[in-house]
Amino acid sequence: MTKNSDSKEKLDLDDISKRLEKAKKDLNIVDENTDQRSSSSIGRYMWIAFNVVSELLGGIICGFLIGYFLDYKFETKPIFICIFLLIGSIAGVLNTIRYINNYEKNNSLNEKE
Repeated sequence: MTKNSDSKEKLDLDDISKRLEKAKKDLNIVDENTDQRSSSSIGRYMWIAFNVVSELLGGIICGFLIGYFLDYKFETKPIFICIFLLIGSIAGVLNTIRYINNYEKNNSLNEKE
């Protein structure tokens, strides 16, 4: 290929890219590669609720499983289940508080910009 044909192909590709972007804007299509947050507040709050519930349940379930395993191993039911269920619950609440604090901090930074 010659230099002229290479530059012509590049111009054609640039033209196609520009027309594609214009068509996406006209049709309100969101590109999957861009990092855009949900503009609807319901979607954003559902995501926060999902994360909060996940943090709480994760701590509780892990604490229960560890306690159950230790009780099974040492044949001391339900001592370790109670202890680790309490520890897991506390860890879940602390993780939830940490998540909400980070979300509020990031949200306030985005509003300042």
